[in-house]
Amino acid sequence: MLDTWLRRAKLRSLVHLTWTTYESGYVQAFGPRLHQVVDHEFAARGIEGHTSAVVDEVGDTEVRYTDGTARPFDLLVAFPPYVAAVDYPGLPHDDLGFLNTLSVTRQVRGHPQTDAAGHPFHAGLPWQAVQLALDGMSRTLASPPD
Repeated sequence: MLDTWLRRAKLRSLVHLTWTTYESGYVQAFGPRLHQVVDHEFAARGIEGHTSAVVDEVGDTEVRYTDGTARPFDLLVAFPPYVAAVDYPGLPHDDLGFLNTLSVTRQVRGHPQTDAAGHPFHAGLPWQAVQLALDGMSRTLASPPD
């Protein structure tokens, strides 16, 4: 989406996009075949991609990874790992710890008195973060260089 926005604004040639993920494949939650699709799209769009890139530290202008590499950035958009932050023993959950919910009612399966968000991807992708990236990129490109 960011790539498309930059192309439509005729700014894509000014921006180097890099995607890194700690996963061994892109968007791993949706299955192994999606990696090939995303990899092909990245190549076609000139997006540099890296898998199995575990962040060690984020500095003011670069991200350092546990394998010793560092990548610079002007604008960093980060998603937290998608694992549940809290464990609720006794309630049904998936392998990432997210509560199993009924998608229409958001009730925890087998516990109709309990509502929960469940797995974040069951409710749709976090497009708010993409919008934040677009807004941040707009401000970055509108600012004169130092």
